[in-house]
Amino acid sequence: MDQIIKALSARLNLPESAVRAGVGILLKFIQREAKGSQFDQLLSALPGAPEVMAAAPSGEDSSSSNDFLGSLLKNAGNLLGGKVGETTEVAGAMNQAGIPLEKIGQLVGGFFKEAKTEAGDDVVNEILGQSPSLQALKDTLTR
Repeated sequence: MDQIIKALSARLNLPESAVRAGVGILLKFIQREAKGSQFDQLLSALPGAPEVMAAAPSGEDSSSSNDFLGSLLKNAGNLLGGKVGETTEVAGAMNQAGIPLEKIGQLVGGFFKEAKTEAGDDVVNEILGQSPSLQALKDTLTR
């Protein structure tokens, strides 16, 4: 995971701590959405992923952040519900963790690209195919 985080940090010109938090939030979302053993296969292909997830902010406590836009996105996600709401909530949590909105799509796309390299196309594509919310997150934010 450290290599992926360092590569994404350099590519996006963001602090490693923000990228680590963003990837952890994304992994938590993938875990929530993935079905079957694919998530376990993904984790085993990404050493350090469980620790990144454990250290990631939950996104539940927006009072610790003064980021109005991130709070607004998270609240909009709660109101909208469904695929749009879930993806908006994830984007809001990432924004609160220090990922600018315009770079969230690059982070998500970069992570999935690296995950395919490490875990294989089949595992990642199956995870994406099982979850409309994950596919919507990837498609919406990587445009």
